[in-house]
Amino acid sequence: MASPAGFAAYTLIQYLMICAVFVALCDLARRVFRLDDLLAFCAAVLALGVVGYLLFWIALASYSAFGIAKIAVLATLLIRFGAIVWQRRLASYRWLGEPLLYVTLFAVVVLTLGFSNGGLDQPGVTAQNRFSHPLPVDNVIPLIVAIALRLGEIASPLFGEWLMSDRPPLQTGLYLTLTLQNSALAYEIVCAWLQASFLFGVWGIAVAANIPDRARRLILLACCLLPTAIVNTFFTWPKMLTVGFLLLVFALLFCRKAENDHERRVFGILIGGLTALSVLTHGSSLFALIGFAVVVVAFRAWPPLKTMICGVATVVVLYAPWMIYQSVFDPPANRLLKWHFAGVTDVDSRSFGTALRDAYGALSWDAWVQGKLGNLGPLIGHWPGGVLRSIAAIFGIGSWEPAGMRAADFFELLPSLHAYSFALICALLLLLPFLKAEERPQRDAVLRMLVALFAILAVFVLLIFQPGQTINHQGTYAVQVLATVCAFTVLALRAPWLALAFIAVQAVTVSAAYAFTLKHDPALWPLLAICAAATIALVGYSLSPSLRRRQPRDRVAP
Repeated sequence: MASPAGFAAYTLIQYLMICAVFVALCDLARRVFRLDDLLAFCAAVLALGVVGYLLFWIALASYSAFGIAKIAVLATLLIRFGAIVWQRRLASYRWLGEPLLYVTLFAVVVLTLGFSNGGLDQPGVTAQNRFSHPLPVDNVIPLIVAIALRLGEIASPLFGEWLMSDRPPLQTGLYLTLTLQNSALAYEIVCAWLQASFLFGVWGIAVAANIPDRARRLILLACCLLPTAIVNTFFTWPKMLTVGFLLLVFALLFCRKAENDHERRVFGILIGGLTALSVLTHGSSLFALIGFAVVVVAFRAWPPLKTMICGVATVVVLYAPWMIYQSVFDPPANRLLKWHFAGVTDVDSRSFGTALRDAYGALSWDAWVQGKLGNLGPLIGHWPGGVLRSIAAIFGIGSWEPAGMRAADFFELLPSLHAYSFALICALLLLLPFLKAEERPQRDAVLRMLVALFAILAVFVLLIFQPGQTINHQGTYAVQVLATVCAFTVLALRAPWLALAFIAVQAVTVSAAYAFTLKHDPALWPLLAICAAATIALVGYSLSPSLRRRQPRDRVAP
């Protein structure tokens, strides 16, 4: 599989299998629980996560039993998919082709671009160095856990001073469930697709808010051009995977209402389940969830009591096993909490509460205020001057350092948005007030996204203890994605030509920083050809509705 042809063939087979499994899960959800398209889609995402989570626990208990369970699960789902094809019902899932197409094509683009200078024999190391400065081993931690499970021995600590219980287990479970081959390269391929599935959340918000076809595709294309998405889809720590869960929670909470008692129960299970999966993927999701809670209060968007009861019960059922494992079998599992919220970087025996009390007890009011002001710095970075100078340099005005731009993309919020930072300002100040009466669902969704963004950032600034450590990877990447969805929902509805202009500028800056200025091995031209073909397909599909004269305002899910 290490040859370009073997890599391409395996990737194709692996992704076709994952898509078939997802279609089967969606079919089961829709037919067994009588769900509409959007709810069946969310249920399929939840079911995929729950299956991976359950199989993780089986692998922890007995890897041989896991092997049998995995074969049984995948065989059942693939047989189900075969039945859908045999019964000629696949056409009824044509709508599902869009989110699967975006996720798969984006993953292919990132993978082939990432390996276009070689490195197939050391995929984890390649991902740590390809698109940014040298990064730590966080991208292969789930693989380290998977190998430990296969060997039947979980060391404590697992590596260095880190415990297995310090990092949530969901990506490990999903990799073990979906992979067709146990290898570092297979891990990279599967997990790149999982990170690209953040686009499921984008698609879910667009459908729940009844955004028309043309605008929806422009939003999805815009999200594919986020530097944050490109870097962290190849560097496969699970931070983009959790974004997909979080955005679907947002869609169900704020963009869609339950119509009856059955749907109220379903909403509760879906919201609770997706919330639990987001935390079981990466702890940074807590920043977004607190921000969503602020939106609930600000807009009085309280779910019905039945929904809340079902949601809380689902969270408890899913998260309790991991909490028990952390506290009983591999304690104390609080190193990251103490690090981010109390500034304790070294391992010590204090509880989180004690470390927090000690940290803030030694802090004066003035020092606290100065620390919070210092936390604003990484959010702004050298914006707007640095972004404008980089854009001008790319277009031939002045000098430009691609490595500096990539470093800013990794660490600083506003610079990481490139042209989209100006798109957001333009959309909110100039166009949002002019949305039409029939566009109220979209306006309401945008307003809720805007409040969520400010709330998440405020929580981030207030909770991170060490001044100046509010860098992108310490928080949730839901911020960059929500900002993009917010901006392009307004732009695509009110000024599509302006949306296309911002996307075009973003395409130039992103391709300059992450494609044309990177080294490529001419011997690996097949990977570059696949990358180009997938890019053309992605762009062509996204722009095709904009090229038609009449734009029907249909929605994907009823």
